[in-house]
Amino acid sequence: MIKPAVYYESFGCQMNAYDTEVIESLMRASGFRTVPRPENADVIIVNTCSVREHAEQRAIGRLNDLSRHSARLVVCGCMAQRMGDDLFKKVAGLAIISGPDNYRELPAAVSETLGGGNAVSLLGFKQGNTYQLLGAGHRSGISRFVSVTRGCDNYCSYCIVPYLRGSIRSKQPERIMEEIRACREKGAREITLLGQNVMAYRYGEVDFVALLKMVLEGSDLPRIRFLTTHPRDIDQKIFLLMRDDA
Repeated sequence: MIKPAVYYESFGCQMNAYDTEVIESLMRASGFRTVPRPENADVIIVNTCSVREHAEQRAIGRLNDLSRHSARLVVCGCMAQRMGDDLFKKVAGLAIISGPDNYRELPAAVSETLGGGNAVSLLGFKQGNTYQLLGAGHRSGISRFVSVTRGCDNYCSYCIVPYLRGSIRSKQPERIMEEIRACREKGAREITLLGQNVMAYRYGEVDFVALLKMVLEGSDLPRIRFLTTHPRDIDQKIFLLMRDDA
């Protein structure tokens, strides 16, 4: 029996690019395969951005363009969380809407809709929820993303992230290291540690500088990057670490 085929597109930030890899790894672990073109897909998954109105307009335009294919259409990400069930009125033939905290439910929901199930929305926050690439995902490359935090607690006047991705959660250091090593085994030479507020990372007694030390000591990566942060979370320790390990 041929496995159902999935085509992926991602809009927006680096976290969305990482989340799309996470979704792909979850789908592959559940028996789906990846295809490079929408016309060959049974399912089309589009991960969307809501940081600006133009980003949403672009995504809706693309979703309506993709709806001409016979595949089941799935929209994920921040726009899905913000617009919710209203998206069913804006995009023809939309099968599933999923917010950023609900990706683990996608494989089962997709299987159900392929079997003739009704359209479904997977929304809402799951406090403490973080994601990890399964087996470093399907993709390989010199430069890879690994998330260490999700969400943000700052509620800056210009930013919608806390309302769509919830409060900050930090991933267990051991899981981060597992992911980095797996990416390294697949050829990565540069890892970018991601978070909506990456330097606010804290898991127990491990803060962001301590996490960076673990990465430096526990891997042989030639280059480590990190983004994004807030100025109030920066202290002298990060600059001393960058100086001493340059």
